[in-house]
Amino acid sequence: MAKSTQTTVSNLRSKVGAALVTGAAGGLVTLVDPAKFSATARWSLILGTGAAGGFAAWCGAGLGTGGTTGVRPRLFVALGLGGLLAAGTRAGFALDGAIHQFLLRRGVDNPRMVMAISAAVLTAAAALAESITDDDGDEPGTAEAAA
Repeated sequence: MAKSTQTTVSNLRSKVGAALVTGAAGGLVTLVDPAKFSATARWSLILGTGAAGGFAAWCGAGLGTGGTTGVRPRLFVALGLGGLLAAGTRAGFALDGAIHQFLLRRGVDNPRMVMAISAAVLTAAAALAESITDDDGDEPGTAEAAA
C-alpha cells in the first residue's frame, strides 16, 4: 500500500512539474507583443500557420483509408483547415491587441506581464487538468475500445 501511495505522489509530482513547465512556456510566449511586429511579419505568421495546417490536413486526410481518399476531398479538408487556422491566428492577434488596450485603459502599467502571468496560470491549470483526467496512462479512447 505504501508503494502505491509513493507511486501516486510521484506521478502527481511529475504531472504538476510538466504542467508548470507548460504554463511557463505559455507565459513566455505571451510576453511577445505581436503589435510590435511589422505588417509583413504578422501576415507571414498568419499565412504560415494556415499553410502548415493545410499541409498537415492534406497529408493526414488520406490516412486510415488505405490511400483511397480522392484528391477533391483531401483538397477541401486542407483548404478548410488551413483557412480556419489562418483566420484563428488573425483573430488571436486582434484579441491580443484588444486585451492589451483594455488593460492600458484600466491603468495597468505593464499589460504584457499581466497577460503573461494570466496565460501561464491558465495554461498550467489546463495542462494539469488534462493530465489528471488520464490517470491510467492509456491513449485517449482506448478504455472505450477495450470495453
